[in-house]
This record gives sequence, structure tokens and C-alpha cells, in this order.
Amino acid sequence: MSADAARAAVGTLVAELGTSPPPGRLRDALRRSLGDPELEVGYWLADLPGFVDIGGKPFDPTTAATATYVHGEHGRIGVLTHRAVAPSEAPLLDGIVSAARLVLENERLHAESRARLMELEQRRFFTDLIVDNAPVYFAVVDAEGVLTGGINDTLLAVLGIPKTEEIRERHYWDVVCPPEHEAAARERLALVATGRAVGVEEAQIRSASGEPRTVEWRDTILPDERGQLKWIVRAGLDVTERKQHEAELRRLLDEQAALRRVATVVAEQASLSELVRTVAREVGELLGGHTAAVVRAEGTGIRVVEGWTAPGARSVLAGGFIDLQGVDSVTAKAMETRAPQRLADIEDDDGRRLWDSLDIHSAIAAPIVVDGEIWGAINTTRNATAEPFAPHTEEGLAGMAALVAQALANAAAREELNASRARIVQAGDDARRKLERNLHDGAQQRLVSLSIALRLADAHLQKSPETARGILRAASEDLAGALAELRELARGLHPAVLSDRGLGPALQVLADRAPIPVQVANDLEDRLPTAVEAAIYYVVSEALANVAKHADASSAEVRLHRANGTAVVEVIDDGVGGAVASAGSGLRGLADRVEALGGRLRVRAGADGGTHVAAEIPCR
Repeated sequence: MSADAARAAVGTLVAELGTSPPPGRLRDALRRSLGDPELEVGYWLADLPGFVDIGGKPFDPTTAATATYVHGEHGRIGVLTHRAVAPSEAPLLDGIVSAARLVLENERLHAESRARLMELEQRRFFTDLIVDNAPVYFAVVDAEGVLTGGINDTLLAVLGIPKTEEIRERHYWDVVCPPEHEAAARERLALVATGRAVGVEEAQIRSASGEPRTVEWRDTILPDERGQLKWIVRAGLDVTERKQHEAELRRLLDEQAALRRVATVVAEQASLSELVRTVAREVGELLGGHTAAVVRAEGTGIRVVEGWTAPGARSVLAGGFIDLQGVDSVTAKAMETRAPQRLADIEDDDGRRLWDSLDIHSAIAAPIVVDGEIWGAINTTRNATAEPFAPHTEEGLAGMAALVAQALANAAAREELNASRARIVQAGDDARRKLERNLHDGAQQRLVSLSIALRLADAHLQKSPETARGILRAASEDLAGALAELRELARGLHPAVLSDRGLGPALQVLADRAPIPVQVANDLEDRLPTAVEAAIYYVVSEALANVAKHADASSAEVRLHRANGTAVVEVIDDGVGGAVASAGSGLRGLADRVEALGGRLRVRAGADGGTHVAAEIPCR
């Protein structure tokens, strides 16, 4: 094509297009000018999908045979895709591109607008059809924080707002946030609007149940066709349960750490004062109390063994006595029920006055039970400046109380073990001295007299046989008496009937010797270990001796049986009662003997009066 023909064709094109043709006319005019019905026009949008067609849809020029890129003053503005052009047609193509440059720029603006509208429509479709049913929360606000795009159904349900209620002209913070979080929401949205907010925001939202929900918000800016902020889309993930689980896990970890510290003190066999001081501090700090105390049950009230006080709170004085008679006290309630208790309000006047005097607003307590008996309790309190303790907090005290109880039981066991060892040593010494005395005053004297009598008889044997025979007869009587005393001593050390005939007959002998009627109920079928039989024999012997001396009873009963590998013996009388295992040396010594075999001796009041002595000894 000649240069004149090319200029003529370009002139025709310019005349056809004019200065502002309707969108889309450029493509048709170019097709006619180049004689290419497949020619297409693409428009360059740098911040959108790249090239788009006049409708705003993505356009890929690389699929065409030839692509001619069009540049303006500020860079690329579009592309023409067409058939291959012969060298002779190059002037025509250059002229067409020059003529089309202005129109192409104008149409690029239309294409950009359509592309942005399509993107917004797609986002709105996502919000309307998908976001409303999503498990996360969505809210769409403008730069001023007004809910111009509304919120999704999931968030409406949590807020307790009907779908029919109009919220689009209201501010986000007035609808979604608790009042105390309004300022933080305003500040966050302002930072988002100016592009200064990054990352995730954790905040609370209102809840139809009245309990705030914790949400992690992520914000996305949607611009308008000029690239200015139009909407802020807030996408929120409800992390309330996760936060609760994390808090519960932290609480459990803190509780276990506190228990380990207390357990360490217990294992080190620390003194009682050091132990309870550690427990009071750990309980107060772990549970966020203002005071904490370990108290000992005493009469009608409690005495503070050791206390802990938070900075600024009214101190708890160790050694102080609090009378709880007739008072609605959480500590008294815990000791009475033997279970952890809480109290957040007091109705009776005495209790209210007590709480006011101690500056208590809420309290929790757990009992300390040692060997089945109430020893005392652990309690912690909060004053009026704090919220009541969280639900089930009192249950965390049970572990601490159990450790204290174990430590007290261990300390008592160590003390009793040391005392028992001392008593056993003393009993051994006493028994040896008694044996020495009995031998010296009894059999030994008779044997000395017998030795003298025999020498005397020997001296009279030749001179006066009759005199010698009289001396020998007297010596024979002394010998019989000495043998009887030795047998009695031997019987006291270990009864012969017990070795020869067994425990049942031996107990029957004791019953027959008693000054009151004694019935023996023996359910044993086999012999017991020797040490166990001896211990049971002496338990019954000492118990019947006490009945005869102190009980003023008219009858007694001995019961003997075996249960789960343990021998059990009981001595029950109908006397006046009042016997205590730790009161006399006899029963105390028996308790040592029984405990040395791994058993237990108990002395308590009978169901119908009198005294009930029971020993349980493992048969190993």
C-alpha cells in the first residue's frame, strides 16, 4: 500500500471516530481500516488483572498471531491483536495506531471502570451469597465507620439482632462493640482507613447471651473506581472458646506448678510452720485472693495457723481465734461437709458483721482431713474491690488440702514412730528389770536357800541322818516352789497354751480366768503366724484386765475372725467406757506391738455404751 493510500485510510478512520466515539466503536473502525475482521482491542490496567476488553473482562494478547502494543505519554495504554501485516502495510498500521491512541486512552478509562465494577460485584456476590452463611463474622463499613455494607447473618445471630432490623446507617461500634471497647474500635478503623493498621486485632463484641465474645479481626480495604477507599471489610474469627481453653490450660499449669512446689516442701519434711506458710502463699497467689490462711479447728471456731496477705489488703494474723458458732462461714461449711465450698454473699447479720470486719467480699475453702478426722481447712478471700472467685475455683483447693493432710499425717507418723521406738526401748528395759527383780526376789532366793540347805544336809548326814532328811524334805519343797515360779515367769513371757494348743484355746483360758462372764466367738479355721497370735493374745489379755479393773462391766465378748488377709480381734464390754489407747502404758504398748506388725489398734465407745477395743493385723 502506498503512503498516499495509507494517509487516506487514516483520515477516513479519524473522521469516522471523531473526538469521543461511543465505547466499542474503535474496534469496528480498526477492523475496517485494516481489513481484519478478527482484530481485537485490549486495554492496559496496571493494578487490575493486566489487559481487559471493553467489558472489563481479562484479555490475553499472547494468544493472537500478532500483537501491537500502544503506548501513551505515561506508558503502555493498550494492545491490538490482528493478522500478520505485510511490510507494505506497515505505514498504514503505524498511522492507525497513532490515530487510535487518543480514542484508546478514553476507552481504557471505560474499561477500567467496568473492570472495577465487576470486581466489586464479585465481592458483593461473595458477601451476599457466601459470607452470610460463613462460620466467621463479616462487617462492611465505610471510611467513617458506618455499616454501609451491613454484617453477615452469623454475626447478626451472635449479636441477637433480627435480620429485619436496619443497621446500615449506624456506626459499627454502636452495633457490634461493648461500650468500653468503642474507643478502641474507632481508633482501629481510623488506622485501617489511613493504611496504618497491620496484622490482626483482638477485640470483644456484644453477645445476645450477655457474655462478651472474643474475636480476631482482619481488615481489607476495597477501593472505588478512582482508587480511593470505599469500604473496609472486617472478617472476624471467634476465638472465645480457644481463649477459654488457653486460660484453663494456664490455670492447670499454674496449679500443677504450685502443687509441685508444695509437694517439694512436703517431701523435704519441712516444719509445720514452713509448710502452711508455703501453702497459704501458693493458694493466695494462684487463685488471685487478697488473703489466704491455713486454719485449725478448735472448739467452736478456728485458729489461724498461718496466713498470707496480698499487698494493700488487711493482714491475717497467725494465732488469731475466730468463733464461728452460729455464723454462716465458708470455712465452717467446708469442715462440716468435708467438701470444698464457696460463699459470695452472706445473709445473716453475724456473718455479715464478721465479713465486714475482715473486709471479705467472697471466699472459698477446702477441708483438711487427717486420718479420717477434720484437722482444719484452707481458705482464701477477696475484698469488695474484686469480682467473686470464678466458678469451680474452690475445687482447686482440694489438691492443696490433700497435700497438707498428707504432710500432717506423715509428720504425725514420724513423731509416733519415734515415740513408739522410744517406748519399745523403754518397755524392753522395764521388762528386763522386772525379770531381774522377779528372778532375784523369787526363784533366785529359793535356789540360794536350796544351796545352803543342801550343804547343811551334807554336814548332818553322818552325825544326824534324821536331821539331814528333814533338811532335804524342806529343800525339796523349796525346789518345787522355785520351779513353779520359773514356770510362772515363762508363762508371762509366752503362754505355753498358746504354743501348744493355739490361739482359740488360749483366749478361752483368758476368758475363764476373768472375774466376769466372757464369751469367745472364734471364727478362725487355721493357725495364724506366731507373731500375730502373740499380739492378739496380749491385746485380749490387756483388754480383759482393764475391763476387770476399770470398766465396772457385767459381761464382755471376744470376737475373732479373718477378713481379706487380715486378722481382726474385738473385745467389747458393757461397762462405763472411757478407755483411751494413748492414756495408759498397757494399751499404748499393745498399740506399738500391733503397729510393729503393720496393723492398727482402735479404742472407741461401744454402740450401746461400754468400750470397744479392736485390732487389725495383716497376716503375712
